[in-house]
Amino acid sequence: NSAAVLLSGKQNNYIAGADIKMIESCETREDVIKIVKEGHEMMNKLERGKPIVAAINGQCLGGGLEVALACTYRIASTGPKTTMGLPEVMLGLLPGAGGTQRFPKLVGVQKALGFITTGKNIKPQQAKRMGLVDQLADPNALEVAALQAARGLANKSLKIKRKKRNWMEFALEGNPLGRNVLFKKA
Repeated sequence: NSAAVLLSGKQNNYIAGADIKMIESCETREDVIKIVKEGHEMMNKLERGKPIVAAINGQCLGGGLEVALACTYRIASTGPKTTMGLPEVMLGLLPGAGGTQRFPKLVGVQKALGFITTGKNIKPQQAKRMGLVDQLADPNALEVAALQAARGLANKSLKIKRKKRNWMEFALEGNPLGRNVLFKKA
């Protein structure tokens, strides 16, 4: 079995998101739909393929966070420039490549809605506490930690521990009535 690591060659920038000019260049509704479909297909391939570790250092925003969310395992560096978020909402856009589904699946609907609707940034320690990332690493040890995690995923020695929902989260998120309350609040 095999696994891969996805890291950026740029210092302090994992993936800063899509180019807004690409969206502005769309002339028809069909142009926008084509871009969104391609984004969904790419993220679905990433999610369904071999295990991939996202080694996040620096800005991981918008489409960049959506790429990381489609990965199997996420490690964020504790560097001062590392930040995650979905700021496109501040431009009137919703995350268009599955982030509205993958983010809540990891952290719960209640927590995710606050970030999806405000575009607020998330620092590494907060991301770890809420379950958005699986592990933190010093920036100088990030690549080694990611390679170690990839080996663990490949040989199945790394067991991914996701946070369990408490009873209140389950009551609000686990049934249609609770979700309606959350969405109205948002």
